[in-house]
Amino acid sequence: MLIRRKSAFSTTLCGGCIGILSCLASGSIAQEKAQSVSLPSEATLVLSPLPASTPGPDLVTASSTDVVGRMLADLAIARSSAATLGSYTATLEMQEEVGDTLRPLDRIQIKVRRQPFSVYMHWSDTGQEVLFADGSNDNRLLVKPTKGLAVFKRLWRLDPNCRMAKQSCRYPITDSGIENLVARIQEFYAVRDDWSSVAECTVADAQVADSNVSAYEIRFRDRAISPTYFGSRFCFEKATGLLIAVDNFGWSDAAEPRLLEHYLYHSISTAQALQDKDFDETNSEYGFVVP
Repeated sequence: MLIRRKSAFSTTLCGGCIGILSCLASGSIAQEKAQSVSLPSEATLVLSPLPASTPGPDLVTASSTDVVGRMLADLAIARSSAATLGSYTATLEMQEEVGDTLRPLDRIQIKVRRQPFSVYMHWSDTGQEVLFADGSNDNRLLVKPTKGLAVFKRLWRLDPNCRMAKQSCRYPITDSGIENLVARIQEFYAVRDDWSSVAECTVADAQVADSNVSAYEIRFRDRAISPTYFGSRFCFEKATGLLIAVDNFGWSDAAEPRLLEHYLYHSISTAQALQDKDFDETNSEYGFVVP
């Protein structure tokens, strides 16, 4: 069963990616907002049903006082599991609301190295690329757009935290990667210890991107608890303990919850340790340097 955005609760915290390429390629913010919105395909996020009122044997509801504790424990395991990933490649599917506009779904091939922190991204549909390597390139974000007015400057070198680098994304590239995603969520939940009394939470077995997961849904009681977020869905891969999917929703007067953030990591591979050349702008496999 496909769990569509309207059926999931959302969370408050997450992300870590870069959306500047789409903005540069569009040529203007106005053009960007005119783009049509696309949601993940049915092949992207497949989950078993999570009934809120008729729990089955695979479902633990908020009436169980330990369900939030289980979620927090799984977050801790996910953090530890992510910390063991010295480097990895993956496919990242990301969709965010920026400036009250839900951006189209991005599918990105990503390379991440933990130390020194390094990220390379390649957009599957446009061929655009970004690169950040801590301690290299004056700690600048390298951006190679492939369409729009931005191509006249072929290569952009930006402060990762500057306004231009973040004007079409919710988080800077320095917050990218699975470990940083978990850290943001843990930081959010660390502010109080009574979540079980102010939120409704369920957990069930599910499947995401061909992975068996424990899928938690949490919904906050009211805006006073979380002014920005209505709730979230967290999916932890059973085989690895990794947090591989997050959907965060905002408050809305509409019938359907408002999607704020969607992140899905799949096809994660640690088969080959990534080297300096994988985060070098002169790598011949990349398009940062003119041949």
